[in-house]
Amino acid sequence: MKRKVFLTVMILMLVGLLTIGCGATVPQEEHDQVVADLAACQDEVESVKREAQSQVAATEAQLNERQSDLEATQAELADLQARVDEAAVASEILSVFVDLALSGEELSNEDAMAAFLELSTMVQEADDELLQEKLAALALSQDIEQEGIDLVVYLLEKVTALSEK
Repeated sequence: MKRKVFLTVMILMLVGLLTIGCGATVPQEEHDQVVADLAACQDEVESVKREAQSQVAATEAQLNERQSDLEATQAELADLQARVDEAAVASEILSVFVDLALSGEELSNEDAMAAFLELSTMVQEADDELLQEKLAALALSQDIEQEGIDLVVYLLEKVTALSEK
C-alpha cells in the first residue's frame, strides 16, 4: 500500500509539473521577433562602436598633427628668440661704437679703457668667436680706425643677416 500511495503521489506531481511547464510558453512568433530585435540591436551596437573607434582614431591623428605643428612652431619661436637676442646684443655693441664715434671727443686713456672693458664684457656675453677675434684685433692693432670699421661692418652685416632670416 505504501507503494501505491507513493506512485500516486509521484504521478500527481509529474502531471502537475508537466502542466506548469507546458502552460506558460512564449509563442514561437514572439520568440522569433525578440531574437531578431536582439540581433538588430547587437548589429547597431557594433556599428556605433566601429564609428566611435573611427572617430577616436581620426581625433588622435588630428591631435598628433597638432602636436607636431606645435613642436615645429615652438622650435621656430625658439630660433627666432635666439636670433632676436643675438641681434639685440650686436645692436648694443654697435650702439656703443656709434656713441663713441659721434661724440667727436678725444677719449682719455681712462675713458677708452672703460669703453673697451664695457665692449669686452658685452662681446664675451655674446658668445661670438669672430666678434671676440675682431675686438681683440682692435685692441692690439696699430690701425685702430680700420679695425674699428671692420668691427662695425661685421656688426652691421650680422644684424642685417639676423633680421633677414
